[in-house]
Amino acid sequence: MRAVVFGIATIVTVAALATTPAAGQAPAAGAAPVPAAEKKAPNSFSGIKLVDLHARKAEQTVSVRLQDDAMKIIDPTLKKEVASLPYSGLTASHTLASAPPAVAGEPAAASIQPMAPPMYMGKTPRNWLALKSGNDTIVLRVSEHVYAQLKESLAGHNVQVQEGK
Repeated sequence: MRAVVFGIATIVTVAALATTPAAGQAPAAGAAPVPAAEKKAPNSFSGIKLVDLHARKAEQTVSVRLQDDAMKIIDPTLKKEVASLPYSGLTASHTLASAPPAVAGEPAAASIQPMAPPMYMGKTPRNWLALKSGNDTIVLRVSEHVYAQLKESLAGHNVQVQEGK
């Protein structure tokens, strides 16, 4: 009985291997090509800095989630929603500068240690994304790589990012 089961399993395995092209081989002529998986823009981003120059800490690490109806900004430590920006009426602008855009507030207002140099003095240019929805304005500092992905993902929700100076 075991020999029969083993024999059937061997025949099925050999038949499957014979009809599957080996790695590196092109599919047989006449075989339909297998479509490549369509690359989808991510909808969750982490390690982003939320800029609030009037808070105790000027920059706070947050996560951004793009959901069906709104962009959610979440504090990963507290697992609490910091802001929710609906896509309808959301405007986004990008700047590359050493200091955050003016809508973030005055960098001199940020709390720093006594006798410390200004917070953004001498810094290399960074990617700043200013988001405005209704009366809410949010400024995010993102890496170049995350900015490119976030811009593509926002475009999928019909939010175009305006390039600044």
